[in-house]
Amino acid sequence: MWSTGAALGAGAHGLKLFPAEAASPGVLKAQLAVLPRGVPMLAVGGVNPENLGEWVAAGAHGAGLGSALY
Repeated sequence: MWSTGAALGAGAHGLKLFPAEAASPGVLKAQLAVLPRGVPMLAVGGVNPENLGEWVAAGAHGAGLGSALY
């Protein structure tokens, strides 16, 4: 399993919080507070049109929508 530091050290340009539904926008916000400034974080899994605004307000730079589209 990769750690955040290992992923960034290996050249990752951003990180994915998956499944986001197992966390919360508050968890995302807390993670962003300890990551290097400017590292994009994407919320994926459990994000839908109704809660997308909460994730963006918490600092998500983007989101992955899959089953919510259907």
